[in-house]
Amino acid sequence: MAYNPTNWLERIREFANRIRLTPVGGGTPVEYDVEQVEGTVSQTGIALSPANLNKIEQATKEAHDNIDNHIADPAPHAGHETPAGAQAKVDAHAGRTDNPHNVTAAQAGAVDKDGDTMTGD
Repeated sequence: MAYNPTNWLERIREFANRIRLTPVGGGTPVEYDVEQVEGTVSQTGIALSPANLNKIEQATKEAHDNIDNHIADPAPHAGHETPAGAQAKVDAHAGRTDNPHNVTAAQAGAVDKDGDTMTGD
């Protein structure tokens, strides 16, 4: 399954660390409700959540599993060309004398076997 990355954005707020304490009850010690007072939020950002973090963890695990499986596979590239196989094909092709590319004598700068005359020094 393809991993779809999340574009994480930072939450940008006017007062990053401001809180409001509101006393609750009248007991001793005094208890407070705590409220974050951010002021103007210019970019909401994406909250860290168990779902988002688990998505990252799962994708990381899958990537590592795929790498481990690839390394453990005795022939991960079966069917791919090997250097020795490629060289054997080149050698076999170079040794052909049946003109596999249909090159003419004129293209090769050679004398045609049917009546051309060779001149020169």
